[in-house]
Amino acid sequence: MAIGVAIVGNLLMFIANLIPVVGMLSAILVAPQITAGMSWYFLRRSREGKAPFDAMFEGFSLKFVKLLLVGLVQVAAMLIFFGVMVGLLAATGVSFTELANVQNGGPPPAVGAGFFVVFFVSMLLAMFLGLRFSLVHIIAMDGDMGVIDSYRLSWRIVGMRFWTLLGMAIILALLGIAGALALLIGLLFVAPLVPCVIAQAYEDARMLAAGNPPRN
Repeated sequence: MAIGVAIVGNLLMFIANLIPVVGMLSAILVAPQITAGMSWYFLRRSREGKAPFDAMFEGFSLKFVKLLLVGLVQVAAMLIFFGVMVGLLAATGVSFTELANVQNGGPPPAVGAGFFVVFFVSMLLAMFLGLRFSLVHIIAMDGDMGVIDSYRLSWRIVGMRFWTLLGMAIILALLGIAGALALLIGLLFVAPLVPCVIAQAYEDARMLAAGNPPRN
């Protein structure tokens, strides 16, 4: 069941991105609801011992508008971030075409190094922000707080267990690579772990805040 939830959820988001016009809007009309729904399925399993398969679609019926706003904030933040990144890369005076044109010498080494430093730091910052806000969907799904407060709570919860969750993210990434190398079959078993870890990290923090820390 867990594998089925992960397969169907990721497949729906992939298909939505391929549909003309809808694909442009899927980041706010489909992806946030499905992302929250997959974690919601595992959260209900954690609390109730089991959950129906269609729990993964409850992001559309229970918190559609709130999750739409979560998606809007994410899209706006991504556009601002990449706009700043492109501006910084442009400030180096180097284009990807020049970097690839090795036969003609390419850009000066110092300029090329500056380009890669800006690019590398930007990617690290993007991954850092992605991790700090990784719980926002399940928080918005489960709680009654507003969108901005959901982002703040995700930042605070992840900050309390940053190195643990970073280690989990690295392990999941390595498992994903291994699963992809195993003729993609391994991804079937890795895909459910991501929403499961997100749901359990949120539930552990909620129980701890309620004075009932998890036993394991």
